[in-house]
Amino acid sequence: MFKIIAFACLLGYANPLFAQTAPVPTDTATTTIAYEKSFYDFGTVAQGAVVKHIFLFTNTGNVPLVITKAKATCGCTVPTYPHDPIAPGGTGEISVDFNTAGKVGRQLKVITIVANTIPSETFVQVSGEVKVKRGRRSRN
Repeated sequence: MFKIIAFACLLGYANPLFAQTAPVPTDTATTTIAYEKSFYDFGTVAQGAVVKHIFLFTNTGNVPLVITKAKATCGCTVPTYPHDPIAPGGTGEISVDFNTAGKVGRQLKVITIVANTIPSETFVQVSGEVKVKRGRRSRN
């Protein structure tokens, strides 16, 4: 048995110094994305308001930009993104709706955009203060 292990080491199968790594795939084209602004401060809003913002971006690479997913940190924030490829030099929009119902205080919502970019995940953020809506007292 020892002879078999020693022979395998000589051939490089069991020796990590001779181990081969998997080739890096070259058939996946990547590009880059640049946001006009990646952060939006919506200021102070009353609880229950729906904050809407559009993030503009440009494909700054040499191949079409394909966004495969846009996800938020919670269900109260809904991103909408283009499903068609964006040509090199082309622009697009990621729309974000943040529903403040049930929220109070300082808020920061991060939206992760997954695409054929380097890096493969980029981020945009919306932030602001949500104030509790106070009812009016009647004067009698």
